[in-house]
Amino acid sequence: EDLLKELPGPALSMKLPGLPSNTIGAQLWCVVGARESYSRALEAGKWVGFSCSLSAEGSKTREAVRTALIMSRSTHTAVTRFAAPSPTIASAA
Repeated sequence: EDLLKELPGPALSMKLPGLPSNTIGAQLWCVVGARESYSRALEAGKWVGFSCSLSAEGSKTREAVRTALIMSRSTHTAVTRFAAPSPTIASAA
């Protein structure tokens, strides 16, 4: 979200210069999708596939990307807290 605040308006449609890459918006789509997909995998106890609530069209608009980043962070944080090993188990490893 901090990165998004600093980017100029048209930046979501731009690519990183000199590198083979997707647009910055498409890269943020991957971040949102990874958060959501890994959170679902933690809840299910196995990989259940990649999907993203942010549409390809939404990855071009600052407000849609911002909202998706906030929502995916909240979901990811809640699930990883729930799925984190207990200190007793972690210290025994």
